[in-house]
This record gives sequence, structure tokens and C-alpha cells, in this order.
Amino acid sequence: MLTAVLMDADRELSFAALAPGGGAHTLAYWLGPCDVAAARVADAVGISRSMSYQYDVEEQADRTGTVLPVGIEHFVPVAPVQLTRGWSPLPYAIDRLGRPDWTSVEHDGLNVHAAACAWTSARFDGVAPPDGPPDRLRFHRLLAVATMRAQDNGWGVLVVAKPGWSYDHAAVSAETARLMRAAGFVVQDRHE
Repeated sequence: MLTAVLMDADRELSFAALAPGGGAHTLAYWLGPCDVAAARVADAVGISRSMSYQYDVEEQADRTGTVLPVGIEHFVPVAPVQLTRGWSPLPYAIDRLGRPDWTSVEHDGLNVHAAACAWTSARFDGVAPPDGPPDRLRFHRLLAVATMRAQDNGWGVLVVAKPGWSYDHAAVSAETARLMRAAGFVVQDRHE
């Protein structure tokens, strides 16, 4: 496992660094409260594969009746898997929460890298960012909620990101949205 040394988080975890070949134009991310000790036994590729599985579960929620797969005991997402266009939320998270306590950056084929950062005791300053791109503003709000929930249950915060994603269906059904609300998701859409 390659653990990134975050001398320059903007360079190491930027969209350009995670998608160095220029072929990817989007990035998926997932965030929420996490037992950071449990996350440390994984790496960014493994966690990004769990994110992919989560997306599949969300896609089938209206048929299965669940939006969270069995086996997620150490992480509670605050939103469905989100998509950005050419922007990585990780440098912004570091700017808001400080240096992560655990970081993993791994090559995951097709000239992209998966990345994950975790903070054991995240404190969010709550100051709203200046006007900016919708992706950044949405992430800001989700990070604020993830941090508050983490503080409430004594956990840390995990953010995982991987370029090269696209949605089959950006919209979710009314039943899936209801299940997402019941599971505690702050938003019930996939933002594209």
C-alpha cells in the first residue's frame, strides 16, 4: 500500500493527480462518519470498490428495499455516491479539516488512482466557502454534516474519491429517495 505524504495536498490529491492521463473527466466520491481504525486495514482501491458496490445497491434499492449493503458497520455515508466534473474534493477537505490521520492513494488501472483520507477527530470550522462551483458548495455542506455526525458518535470522517465514473441514471426513484431519507442520507439525489 502506498500512503501519500501530503507535503502538497493540492498536487497529490487533485483531480489532475488522480487522473494523470487526462482521459477521465468525472470523479465519484463518498463520505461519512467512520471508525478510522477499521478503515486503516483497507486501502483506497478496496474502499473505492466498496463505493462501487454501494452505487450498485443504490441502483437496486427500489427492488430490494435497502440502500445500505450488509457489512457496512464501520462507515455511515451521509449521501449517495456523488459525481463531480473534473474536481477532487480531497484538497478542499484537507483545507477544512486539516492534515488527515490516514491517507491511501493507489493506482487502480486505466491510468487513474483511487484515494481515501480519514480524520480521527475532525473539527469543521463551519465557515461557508465563498461562492464557487456547485460541486464544491455541495461537498462543503455534506462535509459539515459528516463532521457533525462523526462528533456525535465519537468517530472520524472518511472521504474516498476515484476518477472515471459516470451514472447510468442520475435520478433516483421516489421509493429509493424515501429509503435514503430513512437511512439518514442528507440528500437523496446523485448530483451531476
